[in-house]
Amino acid sequence: MFEAIADKGEPVVWCDVEWGGINKKSRKVKRPQLNETFYFELPIAKETIMSKTEADLADEIMEELRMKPQITLSVWADPNNGQVESLGNSTIALR
Repeated sequence: MFEAIADKGEPVVWCDVEWGGINKKSRKVKRPQLNETFYFELPIAKETIMSKTEADLADEIMEELRMKPQITLSVWADPNNGQVESLGNSTIALR
């Protein structure tokens, strides 16, 4: 599939990552090799972190992961003709 897009020029490729309603985008690259780390903040108040034991804090983190059980990745390409094309997507279950 990528070869067909590459025939139209040197495409720009990026990845959208969605977890729990939060969207992040990778940098745009001209080579389809993305190697980035995405960080998502957990909505746990700093005061809560200071006042809880490690076990209680781990329980809160696990509950947050249960409430938001998957990450969705979508890979896109723009062959420099203004027509953005999907290269595919995947959903990853967090267990």
